[in-house]
Amino acid sequence: TIAAIVTGSVTQGAVSIIRLSGTDATQVAGKVFRRSGGKPNTSWPPATHTVNYGTAVDADGRAVDEVLLLTMLSPRSYTCEDVVEIHTHGGPVCAARVMQA
Repeated sequence: TIAAIVTGSVTQGAVSIIRLSGTDATQVAGKVFRRSGGKPNTSWPPATHTVNYGTAVDADGRAVDEVLLLTMLSPRSYTCEDVVEIHTHGGPVCAARVMQA
């Protein structure tokens, strides 16, 4: 499983995107993503090709950023693997903080 910042890592923009791809993509995303209102991820992973609103949290459960989480589950992704995108606020800081979480 790989994770990388694919947009917004160097320049300012409205949105930065972190892409996770591979067998553990949903498991890794589930560790840093909390649905809106702090609801636990009881139905995890989310259905394929959905957008979920929530918060990225660090290892201590502290909010890092408000994010959108998009899931494209195997085999219906362009890599035929599970793919999760985490859309953060733009610029390098927010995306880097989510990557560190």
